[in-house]
Amino acid sequence: MKRTLLIFAVLTPLFAGCASVGGVQDDVPRSSYEDGTTFVELASGEGLSAQVAFERLADHRHIYVGEHHGDPVSHRAQLLVLEGLRVRGVSVVVGVEWLPASVQLRLDSWVRGDVPREALLETVAWRQNWGHDPTHYVPIFHWAREHGVPVRALGAPTGLARRVGRVGLSGLSPEERSQLPPMTSADPAHRSFFDAMMARVAHAHGGHGHGHGHGHGHGGGESLMDRYYSAQLLRDEFMAANVASASQGVPEGVVVILAGRGHVDYGLGIPQRAQAALGAPYVVVLSSSERSELTGLANSGEFGERPMGDLLLVPGSGAGALEP
Repeated sequence: MKRTLLIFAVLTPLFAGCASVGGVQDDVPRSSYEDGTTFVELASGEGLSAQVAFERLADHRHIYVGEHHGDPVSHRAQLLVLEGLRVRGVSVVVGVEWLPASVQLRLDSWVRGDVPREALLETVAWRQNWGHDPTHYVPIFHWAREHGVPVRALGAPTGLARRVGRVGLSGLSPEERSQLPPMTSADPAHRSFFDAMMARVAHAHGGHGHGHGHGHGHGGGESLMDRYYSAQLLRDEFMAANVASASQGVPEGVVVILAGRGHVDYGLGIPQRAQAALGAPYVVVLSSSERSELTGLANSGEFGERPMGDLLLVPGSGAGALEP
């Protein structure tokens, strides 16, 4: 019987076992998209064949495929993972960070073919809900529709996280507060990772105003960094709750999450929160155009015990053929 794979655009090590998983066969034909693609186990630096990599991926309850938003390599890698699992006999459901759960019915209509292909972005209110250049996202939606694969939206209500970043949790109206998930899972490793991520962003833009002591005022005594962290935590909490809910609806499925690197690196963000709710193993897949991305991915101990990712995927020339 095929295993159902539930993929969402989220604690055991990746390679705890090498046994083949039901629905993943050793003798399935490989597709040309895998030509030149490199798979590397980050803990050891060992290269893996595509077949071994996909067997090990499918042996986990959750798979997170991290992305740099709008980056063509990230989204080609996501398509490669989806298609690699599909051709190996794994049923898939795609879930994405990019859209709020409120658009789910419209997303279902798109996948069923009830709306014209050219109406995708309007149907899901892409500009209002996400806003990034859709060029490298659209092929994933088209792939799902072509293969009859359901797509699930995981995101928080549009604008709520932005509002928290501006006024803080204490500045929300009662109606806004009623939309909040439990905000109780903050931890030192996650906060340290977030602070480091924001420092990199500030440095890249020549800014220096993201420190803990700046930006009081609108946040009712909360610093700017505290408000930004609350907004990040809100996004992680919403997506983790949606992952848990969907996973419980497919008790034997494998969950793979498509989300930004800031939500999945080191297993922090969505993974640790979903794992706490479900008690199920997960793996983090990162991608790069160069194997040299290995530099700096080993665990430094600064952000917990896990490495930045478990598997590095470097798409080969064949991966581009996946784009409709």
